Amino acid sequence: MISNTTFSKYTHPWKYSQADSGFFTDEVYENLTNILYSDVIKDWPVFNDDGSDPAYPQGQVIMINEKAREKSTGFLREFYDWLWTKELTARILEVTGVEFNHYSCMWHLDYPGFFQGWHNDVSAYPGKEITTFQVYMAQDNTHTDSGVLVSRKPTVAQAQVPYKPNHAWCFTAHEHTWHKVNEIDFYRPSFMVREHRLIK
Repeated sequence: MISNTTFSKYTHPWKYSQADSGFFTDEVYENLTNILYSDVIKDWPVFNDDGSDPAYPQGQVIMINEKAREKSTGFLREFYDWLWTKELTARILEVTGVEFNHYSCMWHLDYPGFFQGWHNDVSAYPGKEITTFQVYMAQDNTHTDSGVLVSRKPTVAQAQVPYKPNHAWCFTAHEHTWHKVNEIDFYRPSFMVREHRLIK
């Protein structure tokens, strides 16, 4: 399912990693994007593990939980079954060096008009240490300047992760991991894994 890509580590403006080449194999990525850019997603079950509505302005978060797995078919079911094998989380551990005891997988489907203001992921998860791993599911390199912007302060962006096909990046949140997404005018899907552990 995943390639043997290496990851480069960055320290400016804070520590994060980016894949040096495509994260999923070419065949897997083609299969996933064929699904994500089709009408099939209109029929996907949309719910969080607690039953709450995961919709947000100009986008949806589709949790990949047991219910979603049971309702999936074809290659998507094969992909979801693979997520339960722990190969993915083992690969993330290799990249981050951080062990966690809980994780969740999800699709982020961002639509025209979507944006996110500055946030550091810490305040949203009190009492937990969070690592986010994201793979951009772009069709081409048209919107590379629409990736996440990062900064040590919620003011001016200091760097950007490009939104390009099959591009993975990850970071562990702390008080200075400010990031945002400027408003977009196109469909912007991505795959995300969020790992966490309780802070003792």
